Amino acid sequence: MRDDDPDPVGEEPRRFVLHRWADASGVSGTGRIAYGVAWSDGRAITRWIGSTTGVQQICVWDSVEEILRIHGHGGQTEIHWLDEAPAFRMAVAAPAPVEPIS
Repeated sequence: MRDDDPDPVGEEPRRFVLHRWADASGVSGTGRIAYGVAWSDGRAITRWIGSTTGVQQICVWDSVEEILRIHGHGGQTEIHWLDEAPAFRMAVAAPAPVEPIS
């Protein structure tokens, strides 16, 4: 690992699927509409499946919440995680030196 590594904790990215229950616009369809990856720094990437449009665009987002704010359609789109949430890694501090008993 380099000193300038943006992910010093080393948490692996987490995969997800965007699932749309209803498509009021009639453009993107229902069911699985995109695959994505969420990075430990909060950013995310989606790749639209394009089954109704033929467009398989890749998008970079500042957060998963941003994806839902734009494409959530009032709760009609949800994120289904494919990977478990990473366990929080805790730094283990060295034990304090023991004072000798006099």
